[in-house]
Amino acid sequence: NESIQLKEKLISLIIHDLKSPLYSQSIILNQLLSTNQTQNNNLSPIIADLKASNNAILNFTKDFLLWYSLQENGFTIKQSSFHLASLIAEIGNLYSEISKQKNIPIVNKIHKELNIVCDRTLLEIILRNIIDNALKYTENGHIEISTIQDIDRITIIVKDTGIGINNDTLA
Repeated sequence: NESIQLKEKLISLIIHDLKSPLYSQSIILNQLLSTNQTQNNNLSPIIADLKASNNAILNFTKDFLLWYSLQENGFTIKQSSFHLASLIAEIGNLYSEISKQKNIPIVNKIHKELNIVCDRTLLEIILRNIIDNALKYTENGHIEISTIQDIDRITIIVKDTGIGINNDTLA
C-alpha cells in the first residue's frame, strides 16, 4: 500500500513538474513562429507542428492532474456560470496554428452573451477532445460549434466535415 501511494505521489509530482518547461517551450515556439512568419521562412509549418505537439502534451498534463486529483479526492462536479463563447474562443486559440496550417477554420457560432452553468473544466476537456479529433480527421474543411437552447437545457453541437466515425466503431 505504501509503495502504491509513493508511486502515485511520484507520478503526480513528475506530471506537475513537466508543466513549467512545457509552458516555457510554448512561449519560445510562439516567438519562433511569429518571427518565421514575418520572414516568410519555410520553418513556419514545422514550428506550428511543434507548437501543436507541445499544446497536446500540456493538455495531457493538465487532464492527467485533474484525473489524478479526482481519483485522490473523489469525483465532484464544480458548477460555475460562464460565457460559453469565451471558452470556445480559448479552445480555438489553442488550436489556431494547426487550424491555419490545415486550412480548417474553427467557426464559433455561440452567442457572446450565452451564459451556461456546468463544470467548466470538464466541459473544456470534452470539447478539446472533440475539436482535436475533428482537426485530426478533417482535410480542407471546417469545424463549427453552435448551440440549441431549450427551456431547461443547452445542447452544444460540434460539426465537422471530416471522415466521421465508421459504423463498427460507432456501435
